[in-house]
Amino acid sequence: MCKATGRAWPGQTSYSIPAPMTVLHYQLHVLYSIVVSLLALLSFCPSYLSLGAAQLLPIAGLNGSTSASSSQLQTYIVHLRKPAHMVSASPSELEVWHRSFLPTPSLDSGEPRMVYSYGRAISGFAAKLTPEEVDAMAAKEGFLLAHPDEPLVFETSWVPYFLRLSTADSGLWNLTNFAKTIVVAVIDSGINPSHSSFVDTYIPSPPSKWKGRCDLRSPNKCNNKIIGARNFDSAGPGAEPLDNNGHGTFVASVVGSNIVPNANVNGLAEGSAAGISAGAHLAIYRADSASGLIASFDEAIRDGADVITVSVSLPEGRFYSNDLAIAALSAAESRLFVSCAAGNGGPHRSSVRNGAPWVLTVGASTIDRALRVFLDLGNGEKFTGESLERTGQVPTQQLNLVFPGDGSNMLRTCSAPLTGVTGMAVVCQSDPASISPQEQGENVRNSMGAAMILMNSQLNGSTLILEDNVLPTVAITHDDSQRILNYVRTAGGRATVTMRAEGTIYSVSPQPTVASISGRGPSRVNGGILKPDVIGPGVNIIGASSQSSNGFVMMSGTSVSAPMLASIGAMLKVTHPAWSPAAIRSAIMTTSNHLNNARAPIVDQTGGPAGAFAIGAGHVHPLRANDPGLVYDIQPEDYIRYLCGLPGYTQREVDAVARRSVDCASEGRISAEELNYPSIAVALSGVRKTVTRTVRNEGPGRSTYMAEVEGMLAEMGVEVNPDVLNFMEEGEEQSFTVTFSIANPMEFRGQVYEGQLKWVATTSLHVVRSPLVVTVP
Repeated sequence: MCKATGRAWPGQTSYSIPAPMTVLHYQLHVLYSIVVSLLALLSFCPSYLSLGAAQLLPIAGLNGSTSASSSQLQTYIVHLRKPAHMVSASPSELEVWHRSFLPTPSLDSGEPRMVYSYGRAISGFAAKLTPEEVDAMAAKEGFLLAHPDEPLVFETSWVPYFLRLSTADSGLWNLTNFAKTIVVAVIDSGINPSHSSFVDTYIPSPPSKWKGRCDLRSPNKCNNKIIGARNFDSAGPGAEPLDNNGHGTFVASVVGSNIVPNANVNGLAEGSAAGISAGAHLAIYRADSASGLIASFDEAIRDGADVITVSVSLPEGRFYSNDLAIAALSAAESRLFVSCAAGNGGPHRSSVRNGAPWVLTVGASTIDRALRVFLDLGNGEKFTGESLERTGQVPTQQLNLVFPGDGSNMLRTCSAPLTGVTGMAVVCQSDPASISPQEQGENVRNSMGAAMILMNSQLNGSTLILEDNVLPTVAITHDDSQRILNYVRTAGGRATVTMRAEGTIYSVSPQPTVASISGRGPSRVNGGILKPDVIGPGVNIIGASSQSSNGFVMMSGTSVSAPMLASIGAMLKVTHPAWSPAAIRSAIMTTSNHLNNARAPIVDQTGGPAGAFAIGAGHVHPLRANDPGLVYDIQPEDYIRYLCGLPGYTQREVDAVARRSVDCASEGRISAEELNYPSIAVALSGVRKTVTRTVRNEGPGRSTYMAEVEGMLAEMGVEVNPDVLNFMEEGEEQSFTVTFSIANPMEFRGQVYEGQLKWVATTSLHVVRSPLVVTVP
C-alpha cells in the first residue's frame, strides 16, 4: 500500500500395469485403492461433490488405527516419483495413490494421517508420520525423499509517485488500466476483508478463467477485489482465512488496495493510498508452514492466478529440501510470475533467501520520503532523525539528555530498569535481535523518561526503520549517534536537547539506498547466479491494518518490496501477455536503475556504493520495464538442464525438484553460468572463461545495438563477440559470447570484480544493462 498523487479512479485416465508390478500385485493395489476411495467418499462425499473434483481438499477423517506414539508424530512432506500410469492422473486418482504409501489411513485418535494431497506444486503429499514410518516408506517404489514440515518466516502513499507509475498519461497505471483482469495470489497470513482497501468499486468481475473459491463467511465476503480466499494453515481447514498477525493484510494492500483517501499513520504521510496494481483481483491463501505453502501454490495454479507474491521464506538449503523453490518451479512452468522476498538477514554476506533462478528475488530499498525530527543539542550541533510522532506529540521544551549505558550493555540497550532519568530524553542503543523498540520504550516510560532517542547500530548504519511506540521516539543513524554520544559524555551531566518535529518531507536525497536488513548475495545454493535480482521500496511503507476497517500501519522489509515487484509483474502481464515469467523478470532487471536521484551510484547503509550482491541489477524502474528493447528469455526445460548441472545432486534429488523422472543424459546439463540469465556471474579459476547469452528483440523491428562494458578493473579483460547486434524484425533472437580473462589468476585469488554490460541502441533510446560479477576463487 503506497501513496497516490490524488488522481481520480477511472470508470470502468486410466491405469496401466507398471513394469515392476506383477499382475497379482497390481490387482491387490487396485483393490486397496477402490476400498480407500469408497471410504473417503463416504466420509466427505457431500462437501466434495459440492466443490468439484478439481479442488485441492484437506483430507477428511478415516477410521483406522496405528500404534505410533503421538509424541513421535509430526507432519512430513513426502516427495514421490510418479509412475507412467499416474502422469495424467486426476486429483482423486493421485490422492488414492498417495494414500497407498501410508501405513494406516488414520491414527488411534481417528484423526486422518493425510494432511494434503498435492496435484501440481510438488509430486507428493503431506501426512502425519513417525520417523520410523518414514524410514519404512522409503522402501516403496516411487519414494524420493521426505522431510518434516517447517514454519514459514514472514519477511516483514508516496511510492507510486516515487516509482513514476502515475506520471501523466504515460504512467504504467494508465497504460495497464491499473492491472485490471490480472489475478495476483497472495500467500501469507490471511486477510482482513473488511478493510476499506479491499472494496471493489470500479473493479470488474473476475476473469472467466478463474476457478477459485471463497471461504470467507458473512459478514466477511468475497467481492470483485478479493475473488478467492482459502485457509491452508495449522488452524485447520474449517477456519476462515482471516489474518492472524497483520502481515498478510499489509502485503495484500501493497499489491492491490483500492484507492483510499486520507490514509495516514499518526497523521503522518497523509494522502490517498493505493496498491501498486490497484485494479488487480486478489486471491488470498493463508499458510503458516511448508505444507500449507505447497497447498497454496497448488491451488493458485489450479485456480487460474497470473502472479504469485511470496513474502515468506524457508531455510535456504539445496532446492530439493526447499519446498517453496519446488512449488515455485511448478508455477513458473505454468507461466505464473513469482516474486519472492530476498529475506531480512542483511547486511550479512550470503544472507539472501529465495535464490532460485525461476523466481524474481527482491531486496528492499528506502524511498525519498522522511518523517523528519530536528535535534538541537546544547552545544549548538544540529542533527536530524525520524519519528512516527507527529507535531504536538514530540516534547518541544529543552530536555536533559542522558545515556545510561556506558557501564552496562543491559543499560546501553535500555533492557533493564533505569534510574535518574525522570523527565529526560534517554539515548538507547537499538538491538532488535534481543529487545524490540517497543520494549525499550516501555522501560524508558516506566522509568519516567520523557522521550527516547534510538541509536542505530553500526550494522544498520543509516537505515532508519520506524515503529509506533509507547512514548515519543526518534531514530537516528549510527554516525549521528556517535557524535551525540560524544557530546553527552563530554558535557558531564549538563547535556540537553531540543526536539522539533517537521513532519513529512519529500524528495530526500540521495535515494534510494539499500536497506541494511535486505538479504545479500552470493547465494550458497544456486550455483553462482547473482541474487537478489533487483531492489524495490521496502522501508517505512504504509499499508492496511488487520485490526480495523480503516486503519493503516507502517512496515519495513523485503516482505514489502516483493509484493511491489509482483504488482509490476502483473502490469507487464497486461501489456505483454505473451511474455514468459523469465521475459518479465528480464525486462525488470535490464531496465533498472543503478544510480540514485543524485545521479550517483546507489549506496548501502554504510554510505558507500552498494555492490551487485546488495542491489542485483539495480532499483526497479517500472515504466522502462514496459519497453525494455531486448529480453533474455528462459524456457522451462532450461531449468531442468540447470538442475542436472548443479554439482552434488543425485538423480533422486533432481527428480524431486522437477516433479518427474528426469534423464539428465538426454535432457543435457548446463552450469549456472550458462543459464540465459539477465545478469552474468562467473567464477574464473583459469585464465579465460566464455559464456553465451541470447536476446530477443522486443523493440523496433529494425534495430541495432552496440556493446559497452563499464566498471571492470584493468586486470580483468572482458570481450563481447559480436559487439554489434543487428535485428531485422521484432521477435528475432541473436546470441553473443562474453569472454572474461585474467593474466595471473593466482595473483588475484579471492577478488571479486564488478561491472556492467550495456547494449546501447543506435536506432532508439533503449539501453539494456546486465550486471557483471567475476569471482576469482
